[in-house]
Amino acid sequence: MKVFLIGFMASGKSYWGKEIAQKFSLPFIDLDAVIEKHYRMEISKLFDQFGEKAFRILETEILSKTIKNSDSFVMSCGGGTITESKNRELIKGHGISVFIDTDIDTIISRLEKTKTVRPLLANLSDEALKSKVNTLMKERRNYYEMANYRFDPQNESLDEFLKTLKI
Repeated sequence: MKVFLIGFMASGKSYWGKEIAQKFSLPFIDLDAVIEKHYRMEISKLFDQFGEKAFRILETEILSKTIKNSDSFVMSCGGGTITESKNRELIKGHGISVFIDTDIDTIISRLEKTKTVRPLLANLSDEALKSKVNTLMKERRNYYEMANYRFDPQNESLDEFLKTLKI
């Protein structure tokens, strides 16, 4: 089984992905880490060098290869992975998706501490960061809500959620 975790940056996809993978004895894959390893470059540098549009093409290639080369896993996808139609098709056609639905205030708080390593947020003031996060969330929320499942870590435990997960 292939489980894809989607959601906004800093929503906890990597953290929860590792937890879910451990519970089901599945390998954990962080898509951003695979991209960085493949291109020997940090995501922020890939964005700087190629721009977001080209990065999304690279991301789709790595997502596709990883899906083809792995039987089962729990994958943490990048916050914008799901915005590309090809990626939505790949995810839907090869496994189940889980939207990690972390509240916006928690996300903003986390991003204020790590914004310098986030390509879309680097060099923003805290006010500009809040505005950008709200704008991006509005643009992406419909894609996130297309997931097969929704996990709200503020209002349910992982064990409660996993009882609803059919894998």
